[in-house]
Amino acid sequence: MYIHFLCLSSCYALYILFLLQFSVSEELQPPIILRESSDDDVPLGSRKVFTCNAIGYPPPTYMWLREWENLRSNFSSFSYFEITSAKKQDQGSYRCLAKNDVGIVASKATHLTIWYFDSLINNQRDQFINVYESDAIILYLPIINSSPEPSVQWFMKSSSLSRDNKRIIINEKYFITSTHNLVILNTEYQDEKIYFAIIENIFVGGTKQSSDFRLQINRRKTPLQISIPEFIVKPTDQLATIGDPIKSFECVANSGYKQNIDK
Repeated sequence: MYIHFLCLSSCYALYILFLLQFSVSEELQPPIILRESSDDDVPLGSRKVFTCNAIGYPPPTYMWLREWENLRSNFSSFSYFEITSAKKQDQGSYRCLAKNDVGIVASKATHLTIWYFDSLINNQRDQFINVYESDAIILYLPIINSSPEPSVQWFMKSSSLSRDNKRIIINEKYFITSTHNLVILNTEYQDEKIYFAIIENIFVGGTKQSSDFRLQINRRKTPLQISIPEFIVKPTDQLATIGDPIKSFECVANSGYKQNIDK
């Protein structure tokens, strides 16, 4: 009887232990990310907080990465990552890793774009441009450091003190390249004006003006003969991947005398 009781007690204890182990193992769960940040655009100097909430058992810990490089030395319980004052180098793709004793999972990439608008990279002095009549000329803007891409409008006026600013539009006389340079075709004496550009980034509220380009047309000693059109802007090789915005190729020619050139 005593031996039978011990056997029942031992079997019952083993059964309880099995149930406990089964219950614990049943509760173990690898991390599952329930909420993560979406792509965002913020101005330079702004605050940005990324969030990444995950469930699992044991409760998961987190690691934050930018371009797959660790932003913290170790996993921690912090499910967010804060940028107190955004810099240009903070732009990129962010992810969080959620980990526990059962497994590890990565969130989808969240892309952060930093808006900024730097000063134009040039000496900002007026430029005096000489060109022979009927030739073409390209007025080059300095490097523009801006995110996103700014809007650029070209204007011309008769003198420094005049207020007769006239906006330039693309036609058979003028062409504005994808890099915002102004092409003037088949120059004439009435093209002797002052040209300048207004650069604007509406996302950061910035507007800048280029230096003045003072164009002088030189008379030729001998009349220009009809010649083969000359390429002023030629198409360049471009690399595209699936999903990229539509690419465009630019080709502008100057006739050397008055006639229409298809662009």
